[in-house]
Amino acid sequence: MKIKRTFQRKNFIIVVLIVLSVYLIINEILKYENELKTHRKLRKIVKRKDFIDKISKDLYSVKYSLSYLNQNYDHLPTIYVVTKCNLETLTELADLNRLKNTLRLVPKLVWILVEKSETKSIKLKNFLQDSGIRTIHLNDNSSNDLNLLNKALFWLRSIYDEIDRNGVVYFANTSSSLDLKIFEEIRWTKTVSVWPVAFSRDYIYQKPNCSDGMVMSWSCGELCQENDLIDLLGFCINIKLLAERKNVQFRSFRYLDFVKNLVELNEIEPKADMCTKVYVWSTKTNPAILRYNLSSKKSYDLNIIEQI
Repeated sequence: MKIKRTFQRKNFIIVVLIVLSVYLIINEILKYENELKTHRKLRKIVKRKDFIDKISKDLYSVKYSLSYLNQNYDHLPTIYVVTKCNLETLTELADLNRLKNTLRLVPKLVWILVEKSETKSIKLKNFLQDSGIRTIHLNDNSSNDLNLLNKALFWLRSIYDEIDRNGVVYFANTSSSLDLKIFEEIRWTKTVSVWPVAFSRDYIYQKPNCSDGMVMSWSCGELCQENDLIDLLGFCINIKLLAERKNVQFRSFRYLDFVKNLVELNEIEPKADMCTKVYVWSTKTNPAILRYNLSSKKSYDLNIIEQI
């Protein structure tokens, strides 16, 4: 009997151990499955986060890329962008095309082109018609580029009663490379706004120096010439202020003199995160050196030549 009882106890213990082992194994399997599910969820979350991060990086550009589909921009001040151009420069149309592709992404913008020519060229007229932008085509045959800028100022003042009085004026050369963020900031300029410009003239940058929310001076990383203190691409003017200061014109390439004739230094508005961000670059296209001679006996496709 003792042997039988001992055997039964052993069997009972074995069964208990087996049941316990099975329980532990099942429990581990369930834990593993839960961990696996959690891991999968985490992977999905990470993937979603990566996707969201990727979308967020492009969100700003997407907003502007689709802006032309949204007509609800009546509340925005108009940006009048002034560009002087000379189609006698071989790469000018290519540079204008690059600038056009940026400007067409900006809502409520008018592009004023002042062509250096006795007459308005058909080539530029066709270019503007296909640009998808509201444009104004002016011309002036002056040998002084400042007169081309003054021509645009005269036109804006002459039709001030017909344009957006809350608008702003910005000067963008064909050498401009512009981040879309700059347009969102300058649109709300009340007097004159300023910001840094990279590759300004022969310097790595030109920037306003700010303290306590005010512009105090300008610098370029080293000793600057007087006319290098501010770049033409580095400021924007409220159009109402421009209309009030009727006699203010570009009289020299010292653009800081032009700005100071419009406002006092303490009235200037620093943009681009207190002038610590770069949204504007002055990128110069190298002159093309080509084998090109229409007077030679070689035949050229004149249709292609006219589009360059």
